[in-house]
Amino acid sequence: ATVSLMEEFYTNLWREKLPKLEALRRAQLEVMRHYDPQRQVLDRESSRPAPGGVEANLGPQRQLPPFYWAAFTLSGGAADKFTALFKLFIGRGSGNAADGFSFNIASDLPDPTTGSTTGEEGTGSGLTVAFDTYDNGALEAPAIALKWGASEFATTNLTKATMVNNQWVDVIIRVNPDGTADLYHNNVKYFDKVPIPGWSPISAPLIMLGARTGGGFEGHWVD
Repeated sequence: ATVSLMEEFYTNLWREKLPKLEALRRAQLEVMRHYDPQRQVLDRESSRPAPGGVEANLGPQRQLPPFYWAAFTLSGGAADKFTALFKLFIGRGSGNAADGFSFNIASDLPDPTTGSTTGEEGTGSGLTVAFDTYDNGALEAPAIALKWGASEFATTNLTKATMVNNQWVDVIIRVNPDGTADLYHNNVKYFDKVPIPGWSPISAPLIMLGARTGGGFEGHWVD
């Protein structure tokens, strides 16, 4: 899959003039959805059922495991601003669904190909957006929280049904050049230019998505 991913990456970078992070993200999506490991080519014509019994109406029908596309990162320059756009599905949960999902961008994230994972609280010395769906008794959740390193600097409490809604919703996470953060979830802006305490550009940024369940459970899908 490496050859196909690199071809897509440099097409996005040179021909489409996309930023490096976006060029890599789109290349990884193409491989995830369209790569045929038996023929070792990108095949955008034929369909492949989604893994794990996920029905077509829960997202793309073509999804390869992260083994084929996740172990690619950018090195070099620092990210002084970025925008992450994706669709998020949280649902199919137990009566009191748990525990949540996190988006993480930092230079020191663990390598998922070695089995390292993270949950809804996130990890790393950079920015974490934590979608915490389970109240552990301190009324800290359900909530969406922003963290820089391990320090939470902004949070907004929501109803559980706002996040665990059995729907694909748009999520936009943006860090602006002035070191402030914006966040939209399902077309609602929850954070608007919130200053990130101690913000500095993230060198050689990595991105990691995390989720966790326990006795209570829910499903998490990202497109």
